[in-house]
Amino acid sequence: MSAANNTKPIDGAIVIAFATAVAYAVAFAYQRAFLGYFGVPAYLVDVEIRGVLLALFAFATFALLAQAILTMWSWRVSRALVAAVARISLVAFVAFVLGVSFGFRVVGWILISLLVAFWIVLEFVTPLWWYPKESTYIAKLEAGFREEASRENAYSWLMSRLGRRFELGLILAATVIIGANALGIYQASRERDFLVIDNAVVIQIRGDIAVCAEFQDKQLTGKLSHVPLSEFDAQLKRVGPLRPTKFQVTREHK
Repeated sequence: MSAANNTKPIDGAIVIAFATAVAYAVAFAYQRAFLGYFGVPAYLVDVEIRGVLLALFAFATFALLAQAILTMWSWRVSRALVAAVARISLVAFVAFVLGVSFGFRVVGWILISLLVAFWIVLEFVTPLWWYPKESTYIAKLEAGFREEASRENAYSWLMSRLGRRFELGLILAATVIIGANALGIYQASRERDFLVIDNAVVIQIRGDIAVCAEFQDKQLTGKLSHVPLSEFDAQLKRVGPLRPTKFQVTREHK
């Protein structure tokens, strides 16, 4: 397959729509991870336009850098290998979105990890006995790639029209979104300086409301509070890093 067939031109509208969607997902992943560390549920996470623009700038910079690197070596890599990594990235991204959306705990993330591991085995191990007539491992992967491309499904349809850039876009998007989630958790767990109101730290300003997380002896208690900015009287203190706790939902019965 020629390089021209692998690098089909992509309409600018598709690129803009894809970059905007990824930027929003990156901003949400970071905010969800950072605020989730302090106990804010995913459905209460509010992504501001400033965060989306910053994520868009970061993603564009990362994409240009990745494009410069990929120009030097990726087009020489087997198309089958790139396609396999792209499908694994898609599975990992979908599993990650489900885990974040439904608030999975340890068991849920273990199951997701097993799902991704199973898919890795499916992509890279099973071709060894599915295509015994092929002499080399890359030839086995390419045989599986040709069989997958001949099937009529949404993935093969997108591959036939967008070429290798579609696969590289999936890999890049999954990498930056999952990376943003890891960065949010890391920053929340390492943050030392907070605006402190009594025994609570300010974790977000939403309109005219300050969202606060209560703590005791550098341990988050799992309680959230809202303070109007009109009553805002906070001091910058070094109280972190704060340790997370298991957040439980309690119901009051009359």
